[in-house]
Amino acid sequence: MFTSVDGGSVIKDRYVNVFPNASVDAKLSDKTNAYFTYSSRINRPSYQSLNPFIIYQDAFTSIQGNPNIQPAKVHALEVGGAMNDWSLKLGYNHTIDPIDGGAFQSEKDSRVYILRGTNLSRKHAYFASMSNNVNLKWWRSINTASISYDHAIDDTGVFGTNTNQPYYYVYSQNSFDIKNWVTFYLTGWYLSNKQDGITFEKDYSSVNIGPEKKLLNNTITCNLDFNDIFYQVRAAVEYKLGITDIVYGRKFTTNYIRFSMSYNFGNLKKFNYQNKDVGASETQRVQ
Repeated sequence: MFTSVDGGSVIKDRYVNVFPNASVDAKLSDKTNAYFTYSSRINRPSYQSLNPFIIYQDAFTSIQGNPNIQPAKVHALEVGGAMNDWSLKLGYNHTIDPIDGGAFQSEKDSRVYILRGTNLSRKHAYFASMSNNVNLKWWRSINTASISYDHAIDDTGVFGTNTNQPYYYVYSQNSFDIKNWVTFYLTGWYLSNKQDGITFEKDYSSVNIGPEKKLLNNTITCNLDFNDIFYQVRAAVEYKLGITDIVYGRKFTTNYIRFSMSYNFGNLKKFNYQNKDVGASETQRVQ
């Protein structure tokens, strides 16, 4: 990577890693199956998070990349199965050098903070999830509930430590048919308070409702969406960085009402093409 900061420099970072993957599936009966998977992957930092060029937000806050960030390596184990309309899975993720970040206090001025990414030492994540589908004549539903436990570890002592706490997540997507007149959609999810040993994240949720009406032999579809009706989608986080307690709370513009209409022109005519070698004349050209 090249940068023009400080008269120009080259940031070199070469590495070789192997990421094996394996999976085993077993069909126990016509309605029951089980599986086991092991996967590994690499999560590389973005260019912006590496670029040391400073972007000022105000007189006391700036954003600066960290060229020393290392890619995160993830090893994941998962076992699960399905029976009829139910499914269950258990898993564990081990992340080496997970990428995190925070508001670092400037060494030159205690009033100045720099938002910069960094690596933690490792992170352990355990989870269990159960799902169920409902398919009735008038009601269709997809439901998921999960519980997780994360443990982030920072051996450098940059971040302050906190207690760990399991957290849970529930999700439900439903559609209800009122005869042949209208279909109502109801979607809701909730994520509880989350503590991974370093960061505390407050709970948040969303509930969305809306009717759908089809007209003129289903060629026109009208939707009225009420999104995040309780205005509960937010990012409220607390953590300790050095001697500084970082606390922030943000609300997002997810609370809205939207009307949409679409028209279906029907299926395209079926064509039988004689020549299916697309671009053959171009590939045979002499360069």
